[in-house]
Amino acid sequence: MRILTVTLFAVAICLLGSAPASAGPMNPGFGYDYGCLDSAPAADYIAAESGSTFPHCDNFATAVQTATASLGLLPTLSGTTGSIGGSLLVATCTSGTVTITGAAVGMVATTNPTTYPGVNIQWQAYVSAANTVTVNVCTSGLTLTPTATTYRVRVTQ
Repeated sequence: MRILTVTLFAVAICLLGSAPASAGPMNPGFGYDYGCLDSAPAADYIAAESGSTFPHCDNFATAVQTATASLGLLPTLSGTTGSIGGSLLVATCTSGTVTITGAAVGMVATTNPTTYPGVNIQWQAYVSAANTVTVNVCTSGLTLTPTATTYRVRVTQ
């Protein structure tokens, strides 16, 4: 819900905010006319973490920052672990850590593998110390070898 709210608010800032000199004419009720909004695929409205992919706003990343600040939200912290798994686990867990500056014990951490580790493998993340998130990869009481993979981690402030 948080991401949807920030994204929608950022889209509103782009459409209703000030337009660059290169922008087209004012589109009544919808801000400046950056092109045909109806025909643009929905994916075009989502900003990638690495930069702007919003086709109708010159600086969508700035709009997201403005929306986040305006809504009183702090940015999500993120990082990626080194490879976890690849060795036999007998009804146990293996773990890895990632340094995420700003993470504090008590914050919510979530994780997702970059490659599916296999059936009956569970994974979870938690902030184990200041600036440190631990990711556990466990079998469900079976003898299994999870596929070695890195894990993307997000910490909500």
